[in-house]
Amino acid sequence: MKDVAWLKKDLVAPNKRETFFLIFLIILPNIFFLGVAFYTSTARPLFNLDYLIALLMILLPYKIMRVLGSIILVLAMLFDVLMFVVQIFPFMDLAAVRYLSSFIFIAPTNYIVMLMIGLIAALCIVGLTLYLSKRIKQPYPTFILFSLIMIAYVFMTLGISYTRFYGILGRDNYYIAHSQSRLYYEITNSDFWSDASVVPKLKKLKNEQMHAANKLKQPYASKVLYIVAESWGELRNVDAQKSIMQNIFKQKENLEFINDGSFYTSGATVAGELRELCGLDLINNGFAFKQLDKNQFSGCLPEQLKQQGYQTVALHGTSGLLYDRIDWYSKAGFQQTLFGEHFMNLRRCTAFKGVCDSELMNIVAENFKHYSQKKLFLYWMTLTSHQPYAKQDIHNHRFDCASFYMNLKGDACHNAQLESQFFDDLAKLIQKPEMNGVEVIVVGDHQPPIWGEDIKHVRPFTVGFLHFKVKESD
Repeated sequence: MKDVAWLKKDLVAPNKRETFFLIFLIILPNIFFLGVAFYTSTARPLFNLDYLIALLMILLPYKIMRVLGSIILVLAMLFDVLMFVVQIFPFMDLAAVRYLSSFIFIAPTNYIVMLMIGLIAALCIVGLTLYLSKRIKQPYPTFILFSLIMIAYVFMTLGISYTRFYGILGRDNYYIAHSQSRLYYEITNSDFWSDASVVPKLKKLKNEQMHAANKLKQPYASKVLYIVAESWGELRNVDAQKSIMQNIFKQKENLEFINDGSFYTSGATVAGELRELCGLDLINNGFAFKQLDKNQFSGCLPEQLKQQGYQTVALHGTSGLLYDRIDWYSKAGFQQTLFGEHFMNLRRCTAFKGVCDSELMNIVAENFKHYSQKKLFLYWMTLTSHQPYAKQDIHNHRFDCASFYMNLKGDACHNAQLESQFFDDLAKLIQKPEMNGVEVIVVGDHQPPIWGEDIKHVRPFTVGFLHFKVKESD
């Protein structure tokens, strides 16, 4: 009976100050981490159930419960941070932490400031929670928090969201209320995460299987830009497909040749990369490329060109940890690999929170300028046009969806606009003097993932390709 004596004492409603303290402690960590989510354009529930549980235990008048509650509070913040990290740097482990830590010294000042603010804020949250909790009388706060926990649990069970977004690795966690620790557990136990530890199985493409590398002129040009375009397929409407590339074709007088087409293929992004770079077919969902022997990549195009004296460079806007690119790109023959972590000062877009393709156009030009006296093979896996074709990333609306009878809010329209935006930026890039004499191939990795009625606009299991060469300077 003594253990519940506090329930019988001072059964009066909390005063205004205590009520304010309670509300403040409930919203404090959520407001801070929602601010981080807004700043980093990442997904997060409005209310993290973990903080309510921690606060409930801290408010109980038992030392052991306050200690346990404090530990849960710290762990809750840790999982909150992890849920941001996996959206930007997928498949985080100790090796990944060591790899990414090397980029701290090249991070922009605002990133370092944010890190320091985060550490100070975490200490303040813990300190304020412990300090103010002692000034809140029981038992009403316990009843209130327990009720809120039950309500939050119902919202979590029903999966109610405040916005709709489709993605993986936590990019769709726009819940009203949920547990960040549980979400992290679900992610790390998902099939996609598990595939990261599965050894991939590769085989050579059959002779009749198409890949754009066959289009390269022989002998190879001294400067090659090879682009695998994310989710670029083929629209059924021929005029719509031509419209996507029209600003490249308008430069025909400045090109030695230009041709385009499409071919049948299947598989996801990394399968498209292996198809184009290595003439290999990925026959399972394994992404642990670091476990493969380098000899399996001996026939890859960058390895062949490296042996012929080319400088080989790979570029991709998101983390090199995704699909083990940091490992298998080098096995495939790339001497230099550039990923999102190398460009922390550049603007980010929705897809995997990677660097926007429009931002990387100048990086491509800089590389061709830097290696102007050497043979160069530059490979670029684009990113911004990744499903779900984020409307906020579309700044160029030249492609007229209405004229091709597309739903203006549909996936087919947004995908076509993102692809047109990319080709318009590419059209500006090839006008730069450092791009003179460069042979360019652009090929889709896979059919754009589109569901519902919009699928009628897209040819199934088909990707587009464009091949041209910029004339040499006079």
